[in-house]
Amino acid sequence: MVFPLNKTASVWKICLILALGAFSMGNAKYSIIQLMPMIAADFQVPLREIQKAVVAYFWGGILGAPLFAIVCRNWNKHHTLVFLSIWCFLGNLSSSFATNAEVLLCLRFLSGMPHGAFLAFAVLSMAQASNKAQVGRYVGVVLLGVSIATVFAAPFNAWIGETQSWQSAFRFVALCDILIALLVHDFLPQERSKPAPVSVRQLLLSLHSKPVWLLLLMEGLITACVTTVWSFSVLILSTHSTTPSNLEFIATMVLAIGFLCGQVLGIYIANGNTHKSIGWSCLATLASSVLIWVFLDNYRIALIGVFLLNSTLLINILIQVHLLHIVSHSRYLVFCLLNGALFIGNFAGSLGAYGVLQWTGKNHSVLILGMVFAFLAVIAWLCLNQINLKSRSLKQPAT
Repeated sequence: MVFPLNKTASVWKICLILALGAFSMGNAKYSIIQLMPMIAADFQVPLREIQKAVVAYFWGGILGAPLFAIVCRNWNKHHTLVFLSIWCFLGNLSSSFATNAEVLLCLRFLSGMPHGAFLAFAVLSMAQASNKAQVGRYVGVVLLGVSIATVFAAPFNAWIGETQSWQSAFRFVALCDILIALLVHDFLPQERSKPAPVSVRQLLLSLHSKPVWLLLLMEGLITACVTTVWSFSVLILSTHSTTPSNLEFIATMVLAIGFLCGQVLGIYIANGNTHKSIGWSCLATLASSVLIWVFLDNYRIALIGVFLLNSTLLINILIQVHLLHIVSHSRYLVFCLLNGALFIGNFAGSLGAYGVLQWTGKNHSVLILGMVFAFLAVIAWLCLNQINLKSRSLKQPAT
């Protein structure tokens, strides 16, 4: 192992703890979405006021990721993960005591700040703890925690909110956060040697790379494409066809299963040629968007396209593993910005879809926007491929 662990420490034990931490982050991110009507009714405000709190969490994640990368750059990763988990615990617990929409907005912003940083430090810790040949598999399993939270935790929180209260749902999320803090503190092996000091300048030097920026761009574009369709999937599918009454439930299940299947596939292929896999994922995203658009009047085939589109989110795993190969030092800022790019993609996708829908009044315009995002991601990968070809040609010895 590269990471100086105790001999009794199991890599899979570390992987499980970090995956549970990723699950907790995903649980915190999506917990509020299905609770919004209950919170709005309790505060006696329009639903759009609670939607602002959802956006505030995203902004917290975008701004907090680079901030924590700089603040925690010289900390022990073990201590950093405990600190970020406790921050999440306090943020989610205090959110349950919010008395109005304005207070909730501020608390959700603070709750979102450590989200991206925790995932970044978890991935880097896992990469250090695992064998280089198997790093893709372990990193993929860690990130699978977010997918599982998306599929299972959000409905469970909604059930708690309906049967108990929305405050109880937030407290359950906080309970998960403090559990992760205890697991990391007690069971995650600590580094024996003190980390080498890293300056802010060294962090910024890690960004002086076109491939890094292109990968960040692809992360944001693919996430924006999927979120665009995800946000209005039911509205899109019901445009021209005779659809069943339970279409919303069917679409939600297809979205969730597609997302989960994609993550499992990402774990399987992450140890291979990640550069080519990223390119194929970008093409698959574009092809899936076109498939939905072409078969918009046949909701069954369109649902297949929705399934395939959500499975392409496996690119998140592939990009993170690929970055581990091309960035060797001072990775904190790069990986925190990558999670920030994911938040920006979520925000741009949902806001862009709503904007074009209001502007054009046509449901299929949302799909066109998604195809634009996917097409730009393909262009970004072609640029990355060109850079790789040039670097290979320069490395070849002259004959």
